[in-house]
Amino acid sequence: MKKNGFLTFCFAFIPGAGQMYQGYMKRGLSLISIFCVGIMISAIFSYATVLLPIVWMYSFFDTFNLRSAPYPVETDQYLIPVEWLEKGKAFVKKRPTLVGAILILLGVWTLFDTFVAPILSYLAILAGVNEIYYYTFYRNLPALAVALAIIYAGFRLAFGKSNQEKQDFEEFRGGNYNDEAHG
Repeated sequence: MKKNGFLTFCFAFIPGAGQMYQGYMKRGLSLISIFCVGIMISAIFSYATVLLPIVWMYSFFDTFNLRSAPYPVETDQYLIPVEWLEKGKAFVKKRPTLVGAILILLGVWTLFDTFVAPILSYLAILAGVNEIYYYTFYRNLPALAVALAIIYAGFRLAFGKSNQEKQDFEEFRGGNYNDEAHG
């Protein structure tokens, strides 16, 4: 049964709401979640805001595609497969140090961007430093951090001992070979 056209139009403006109004709860929940996570990420990284209109437009037009279909398009499914979430959990369990380091770096960057950078900007202006120099340095800090991380990872890969070498070889330490069972 087709829903009210005007309400469908109104709900289409809210990512996921149009899908939910038409009975696609999992699909709508996926879209609203992706949109909200996108807002949170764009609060940290302003250039990620470019992705928000893409999610909004997809949601808007998907609402009308679902409405105009002559029969139910498909069963209601999440847009992000549950298997991907399971793989994500497995990755976090396998590499907790890497995930922890990434979270720490994001937290440090957020603190720096929110609290330290405005204070440094003010101090630079008081010290008579040209704002262009300050903002050029400040805007390139993420690129500097990524470059240093890549260099560090390269050195670890090139000159560090791999875990594979350590795990493949088990030194024989002597002892008896269970003589009673093979005897």
